[in-house]
Amino acid sequence: MISSYVHHGFFEKSLKMFEQMLQWGERPNQFTPSVTVRACTNLGFQRLGMQIHGMSIGLGFDRDEFAGSSLVDMYFKVGGCLDDAYRVFNGLYNRDSVTWNVMISGFAQVGETDEVMRLFGEMRVDDRLSPNDFTFSSLLKCCGCLTEVEQIHGLVLKFRTETDIVIGSVLVDLYGKCGSLNSSRRIMDSMRGKDSFTWSSIISGYARNGSGEEALIMFSDMCRQDVKPDQYALSSALKACVQIGGIETGVQVHTQMIKHGYQRDCFVASVLLNLYADFNGTGEAEKVFRRISDRDIVSWNSMMMGYAQMSEGSAISCIKLYRELRQSNNLKPDEATMLAVLKSCQSNLDLQVGLQIHNEIVQSGQTQKTVIANAVISMYSKCGELEDSRKAFDTMFCRDDISWSSIIGNYVQNGVDLEALRLCKEMLASGVPLTCFSLPLCITACSGLAAMDMGKQFHVFVTKYGFKGNIYVQSSMIDMYAKCGSMEDSVKAFSEQENPNVVVFNALITGFAQHGKAREAINTFEKIEKMEIIPNKFSFLALLSACGKKCVLL
Repeated sequence: MISSYVHHGFFEKSLKMFEQMLQWGERPNQFTPSVTVRACTNLGFQRLGMQIHGMSIGLGFDRDEFAGSSLVDMYFKVGGCLDDAYRVFNGLYNRDSVTWNVMISGFAQVGETDEVMRLFGEMRVDDRLSPNDFTFSSLLKCCGCLTEVEQIHGLVLKFRTETDIVIGSVLVDLYGKCGSLNSSRRIMDSMRGKDSFTWSSIISGYARNGSGEEALIMFSDMCRQDVKPDQYALSSALKACVQIGGIETGVQVHTQMIKHGYQRDCFVASVLLNLYADFNGTGEAEKVFRRISDRDIVSWNSMMMGYAQMSEGSAISCIKLYRELRQSNNLKPDEATMLAVLKSCQSNLDLQVGLQIHNEIVQSGQTQKTVIANAVISMYSKCGELEDSRKAFDTMFCRDDISWSSIIGNYVQNGVDLEALRLCKEMLASGVPLTCFSLPLCITACSGLAAMDMGKQFHVFVTKYGFKGNIYVQSSMIDMYAKCGSMEDSVKAFSEQENPNVVVFNALITGFAQHGKAREAINTFEKIEKMEIIPNKFSFLALLSACGKKCVLL
């Protein structure tokens, strides 16, 4: 009777029945401690479990393999008493595969990989025992890299088949997490049966590794085979839609969410929010947000980031939602919340919102976080407040490349090129090297000052440290030489680019336009067409400027 209650999940009833049994003077047999300890484990009743352990010792059942397995499991799961688990395990007369698996699983759950492998080695010494699904599942939990997965996979093949649904699904998941998609797919295709975890694992693997189209193909196959997608499959499919910009497919996945009752699920809905905010405006995203029954901080942040990506009115919408968050349940704004609100401030019209949120950041002590301080500098820069952005920069606890690039870019944008170059020297003196972010800004500052000699020094740096292939660095070099009056050097800088794109071509055409070289500008534009590069509006503006100065008809 007690065993039946435990088997069906009525753990408290089973313990009451056990109490009645003792009150009536009935003597427990060797199976009673096993099932009652299982009930204690599921309820988290460590003290009662230890009392039953003491009773088992008095009755001589503590060395029984059935009671022993349950006791080992309890000590691992309730309180993490590894020494007690070991003591029970070592005292057992006979250890069957269940006992070994409980021991191996317990150490796997606490991340003791070396101990897991040692126990597995001891288990294999006993010829009567063979590893099973539970053994390999525990071993696979300990894998932290592709090599380890492959090693355990080899053992799986030695003792049994990878097509087993339990082990096969775990292998599909782990190979996907390690980036080995071919291995993941091969195992998936060889499996005789597939459950929702198998499908979720392959979809997640493709989405995680940037193969959005493959992820969505697998999601379609899953739905076609009438396998109910769980929250992990749905969220991975939505992430794949974000990757490929597939708003129409995203709507279809949304339909599946509604069909299977996940429209109020916070985990899935947060990803759907990102999709709608990125490609379909905030209207649909807000509908999804309002339908979520129990919003976590991720869903709030996703909605705020959606507002932050709007071109107009983003700061007002974002700060309203931020205030709503502050007044709602016991959720607290985190780093991502502050970043979203700061990002929403995009012009001087949003300065008051930026000042409010900056004040709250200072009060909460988050200004010491580099990523937050960088966002504050960027906010003041976009709002046209050069002095405030500099104050934020000067008070930073730790500055990285983004910090320096933001403040240098702010000075360049406001035409204070000399201070931008002075900051560049200060950055290098502090041990922060030039990167693909800061280097184009420093070269642009040379353009504003017509400081070609200093620009050439940066050019040497570009060549020495392998920045020639960067289109933004190279286009800034072309522009700098043109503005400093040397189209010859500008053309040379252009020729260093092996695969120029439209940005690099535009820089050269603009240079020719500035020097009144209409014919050269036209020839360069024709090269764009021959290389099947699609010109943009800046290409045509530069070409029209060149032709206008010489009154050339195209």
